[in-house]
Amino acid sequence: MAVHSYANLKDEDCVQPSGLFAFCNFAGDRAVTGRRLKTMFGEVEWCGGTFPGKGGSRPALDYWILISYDAKKLYHLPETGLVRGAAPSDRVTEYLQAAGERIPIHRAYYPATDGDIFVAYMLIYNSQPVGNPYVAQLLSFPRQLVRGTAPINLFFVSGRGPGGTLARMEETGLSWLLESLERYRSLCRK
Repeated sequence: MAVHSYANLKDEDCVQPSGLFAFCNFAGDRAVTGRRLKTMFGEVEWCGGTFPGKGGSRPALDYWILISYDAKKLYHLPETGLVRGAAPSDRVTEYLQAAGERIPIHRAYYPATDGDIFVAYMLIYNSQPVGNPYVAQLLSFPRQLVRGTAPINLFFVSGRGPGGTLARMEETGLSWLLESLERYRSLCRK
C-alpha cells in the first residue's frame, strides 16, 4: 500500500493517450467545462465535440472522451453529469456485434415527454470494453497490486431531438462508439 500511496504507481493502458483526443472539436469555454467535469468526475483528461445535425431529420450529437484513474467516479452513472435537465427511466447494458466480438454498450433511456433523448457510452478498462465495471475492477485487483492503478476510459455520446429521431441518433452514436473502439485499439496497443 505504501508503494501505491507514495509512488503514485500508474498502469497506463495506452502508449498514445493524447491521440484519442486528436479529432475532438470542442467549441465552448474549456476552462468552465473543465472545472465542471473535474467537479463531477475528479481529475480527468478529456475532450469533446459535436456531430452537426442535418436539419430536423438528424439532430446534433455531443460526444465526450474522458480518462480517469478514479474509475468509480467515471463509471457510476456518467449520464447524470453529462446530460442536463432530464432523468433516465431505465439503464441497461446492450451488446453490439462487431468483427465477431460482443461489445458492451451502456444505455440510458428517457421518457419521450419533450422529444427523443439518446444516450450511450462505452467503458474501457485494462484495454477491454467492460459491461460490468464493478466486476472488472475487482478482477483487476491482483494486477493493480503489482503494476499500479489502471485508468478507465469513457466514450460517451448523447443527443436530443424531436419525436421520431431516436433511431437516426442511435445509428450515428453507436457507429461513433464502435469507431472509437477501433481508434483506441490502434493507438493504445502496447
